[in-house]
Amino acid sequence: SQMLPQPHWDTLGSLDPKPDVTILAGDNVYGDCIDSKGKPDQSCANLRKAYNELASHQSFLGAKATLPMVATLDDHDYGLGNANNNNPHKDVAKELFLDFFGEDQSSERRREGDGVYASYEWGPPGRRLQIVLLDVRYSRSEFISTGNPSAPFLPDHNESKRMMSEDQWLWMEDQLSRPANLRLVVSSVQAMANGSNFEGWGMIPHERERLYNLLAPHTASSRIIIVSG
Repeated sequence: SQMLPQPHWDTLGSLDPKPDVTILAGDNVYGDCIDSKGKPDQSCANLRKAYNELASHQSFLGAKATLPMVATLDDHDYGLGNANNNNPHKDVAKELFLDFFGEDQSSERRREGDGVYASYEWGPPGRRLQIVLLDVRYSRSEFISTGNPSAPFLPDHNESKRMMSEDQWLWMEDQLSRPANLRLVVSSVQAMANGSNFEGWGMIPHERERLYNLLAPHTASSRIIIVSG
């Protein structure tokens, strides 16, 4: 929570040697777009305030100035708990996110496209790292709700349901064709977890299978690690 002290940034900033990259995998702030009466707020004043509060922490500003950061969004920085493609705040939230984290080589596509997915690469041949940041909120279909907050969702086998847009799937396939020795695929929600009725790829099983099938051919030439919320 951006409203609490942020001493962990001091720890990260003081590491020696410094981290090569810091991955913010979503829920980077908590700022659901609701007003004081719990009604939807199209201006997303709470989300704007959340970013301003994070920026007021000197420890975060110090870390941001010295640590390379890449980031994606999850639900509470997309403006709505359990956000999916029906989220009315997603475009405002996307712009606030991009304004806060600054411009890079992915910014134009992120601003114009269907989400904030992006890919980054570092290192020489033989030690090439690729980080693939997914957006599993902007175009994701609504899950089947149980109405039970302790086990809120059920797997949906409807073949029309999706975790990502077709454009993002094609983009990801193109990114995986690039040479890399180690690939980190970042999902803001659980990817491989089974037996959980909370948000994750397992709630749309055929999409998770598509993810595995897309990654599998590339395991012969590179190591792939899924980093998830």
